[in-house]
Amino acid sequence: MEIHDLNRAECWNFLGVRRLGRLGCAKDNVPYVVPVSFSIQPPSLFAMTTVGKKVEYLRENSHICAQFDDIASPQEWTSVIVQGQFEELTSTTEQDHAHQVLESAVWWEPGYVRTMVHGQLRPAVALYFRIMVEEISGRRGVATA
Repeated sequence: MEIHDLNRAECWNFLGVRRLGRLGCAKDNVPYVVPVSFSIQPPSLFAMTTVGKKVEYLRENSHICAQFDDIASPQEWTSVIVQGQFEELTSTTEQDHAHQVLESAVWWEPGYVRTMVHGQLRPAVALYFRIMVEEISGRRGVATA
């Protein structure tokens, strides 16, 4: 197997067909990683969620890391890492834009379903956000004969 670095364009092209990534955030030096459905519009990643632990962490510390992958086998895979800033979208114009960007995927279902937290129903109020990408890098594993 060989491992190849991806250039910036290859990373964005890879993300262009991905929807599910793992969002990493931290609060008080405690990391938290959760799967999130994204829609990609360079230089940003757009998502929708409801208020919970993830949003609590992101509001406290806007620095994020997100990871996307495609694993065909242990020797054939691609992984892209994004580092950037969380930005909560609060204006109607920004939220409408995010909604339009997100329409291309089944983006709402994981983040907008009935959720029980410690036996209590959590309100399902949509919160749109974007990740402003500051750094992007990737690698690809290629099987060799």
